[in-house]
Formats: sequence, structure tokens, C-alpha cells
Amino acid sequence: MPYYFNVAFPFTVEEEFNKMVGRIIIITAAVLVAILAASARAACVVAGYDLSQVPVTPLQINQQYNGGNTMYTWIIDLCAAVSVPPASQLPYYFNVAFPFTVEEEFNKMVGRIIIITAAVLVAILAASARAACVVAGYDLSQVPVTPLQINQQYNGGNTMYTWIIDLCAAVSVPPASQPPCAVPGYISEYSSSHCETAWNAMTGSTAGTQSLTANFGQAGSANHLKWTATVTVNCGSTLAFTPIGNAVVTGASTDALNFAFTLTSSAVCGSGPVPTPPPGTPAPAVTPAPPATPIPVGPTPPPATPVPSTPTPQTPPTPPAPLSSEPACSGGCAYVIVVFVGGFVYVVITVLFYYFRQGKRGLELLPHPGFWKEFAYCVKDGVIFSVQKLRALICKSGPYAGDGSSYQQV
Repeated sequence: MPYYFNVAFPFTVEEEFNKMVGRIIIITAAVLVAILAASARAACVVAGYDLSQVPVTPLQINQQYNGGNTMYTWIIDLCAAVSVPPASQLPYYFNVAFPFTVEEEFNKMVGRIIIITAAVLVAILAASARAACVVAGYDLSQVPVTPLQINQQYNGGNTMYTWIIDLCAAVSVPPASQPPCAVPGYISEYSSSHCETAWNAMTGSTAGTQSLTANFGQAGSANHLKWTATVTVNCGSTLAFTPIGNAVVTGASTDALNFAFTLTSSAVCGSGPVPTPPPGTPAPAVTPAPPATPIPVGPTPPPATPVPSTPTPQTPPTPPAPLSSEPACSGGCAYVIVVFVGGFVYVVITVLFYYFRQGKRGLELLPHPGFWKEFAYCVKDGVIFSVQKLRALICKSGPYAGDGSSYQQV
């Protein structure tokens, strides 16, 4: 999980989505069944008596059997066979045992849905920012961020570490099942269990012939403020960064070390940026144009009679199809998805809350039922008011003239 919120999540995205999707489907189906059952109560007549308005509530009744009494909770509904359990128990609609309670699961699901939704929005914004990533004149926006296994060569020894290198932005994308670094970094170093350090400041970059060099440092709350890093990217056969050799660590003391990386990528295999000439370079010589041919002076000859010719029809060239640089799902697309998914989740959570915690049934389960009951009347009043105003503007006399009122002065 990306470390966007500077907190450690005690779950992985894959596990949480598997749990959430399955339980949302189960609970949603249970709510739909409950709504249908509640609607069926509208015409409940038992032995000639209308029992449709009798609420279904848990009853605490002692069960007397064989000389003993045991307290149980009873759900009695003479209208239909229902599954309305007491609070904090899930209906047994699907003939399986659920190892969770409604209250605990809602607390977890709502919090994690909010966190994951916010993380997705941040990730979308970060991905949009990469669309214009140019380092030393080279476009690196299409280079994926993948973990790199690189040996760290220092003081005569080699130690394997996992490195996350992104020259476009400081990111927090840890390897699987590992907590991220305390600060996002352009370069992040991970051991087998935790983050070692991260370089979160780009200090400069230079371009070469099908290559670039970027320099980094640590700032703010990073743990080694005097450590630096140098990344050299040469032309390669794959778009993703491919390490060449080891990460060479040099320095007079452990307080001030420099880490040198050599990578390859096809993103720097183009013609590269146009080099700027150094100051003082003379401008290229301009070749003078040849002298103009003199025009002879004399009587103007008669114009030649044009020979008519049949024009040959030419088929206009087919314009090339425009190259779309837009992603499959733009920011507006992502916004619409988040709004509709968020609205659906909000309705489901509200219905479940009203059903299990407040005991509401039927149309009362909908969010803001009072608003929807008055909505039709508000629309009616608005239409009547608009019609009266239009008639007052159109008619010059009669009962609708004046301020739009349907009454005449006496």
C-alpha cells in the first residue's frame, strides 16, 4: 500500500479488497432480501386481522423446559418468514457462518474504504503529474516504477538491497508486504524487512549523448542529510530501468557517502535535447546571395495564348488519424467513477445502518426519506410558480396580469 498518509496499514490491498468485495456483496444481497420482505408486509392479514403495522422486535422470553428456565431472544413475525437477527448479528441468509459481526465489520470497512479511496485519488493525481516528466531534456513519463535488485558495493563487501528509483517524483512505493520509508524519495533503499533510507531532493541533472545524469540529496526529515546519490541512465533496449553493475558507495566517512547507480532505458535513446552552444561561440558564416539577373529593357512581347488543357481530377489525400495522447481514463473519468462508486457505497451503508441499528423498514431505509417525500411537492410548487410568472410576462390583461397572482383586485 502506498505510504500517502504517513501511517502503517495493518492489511494488504489484495486481502482487503477480497474481503470487502465479498462482504459487500453478501450484505447488499441481505439488505435487498430484507427490503423485499418488508414490502411484502404491506398486505399482511392473519385470521382476518391486519398485522402489517406490527413491528418486528427482539423479545426476551424465558424458555421453560424440563423444570428449567433459559433466557433466549426471540424474533416473532406472523406475516412472513424473516431473518431479522438481534443487533450485532448477521442474518443467516446464505447458510454459511460469518466470522464477523455487523458493527465491527462496518467500522473496519468504512474506515478502510475512505483510506483506499483517498489513496486512489492521490495515485491518480500523481499519475497525472507524470504526464509531463522531463529530466535533462528527456521524457521519462512512460518509464514504470519497479523494484530493482542491486548489490551495494561498499568497503570491500557486497550486500543485496531492493531499490525503488523514480526520476520523475519522490514516491512511496515499497516492495510487497513491507512498510514504506518515513519520507517519499526519488531513490529508496529497502532491506529484507524495512526501509534503510531515501533521497527526497533532486539537486541537478545534465544531458549527454543518449544519456543523462541526475544528482540527489536528502533533506527535511530524512535520516542521512549528508548522503548523496548519482544516477546515470544510458540508452538501453527496454523502457524500464535496468541496473548495470553495482551501486558503488564511496566517501571518507559514513556520515557523508555518495551512492552511484548506472541504469539503462530506451527513454534516452532518441536524438535527445538540442545542445546549447557555450558562450563566446562565433555564429556560423552567412553565404551571400548571388546577384540578381538584370531585366532587359524593350517593348513588352504579346502574352502567349494559353493552351486549354483538361484538368486531371486528383483524389484529395486522406488526412492521417490524429494521435491521441489522452490516457484511457482521464481525470474527469476518474472523478465520475469515484462519485458514482462513492454514492453507491453511501446509499448501501445508510440502508444497512437504518435497517440494523434503527429498525427502519420500507421506504424509510432510503437516505434522507423526508427530503424525498417533500421533493415532489417542491417540484409541483416550483412549476406552478414558474407558470404564473410566465403568464404574467406574456399576458397584458386578465387574471394573470400583474405580479403573477391568479387573484384579481377587488
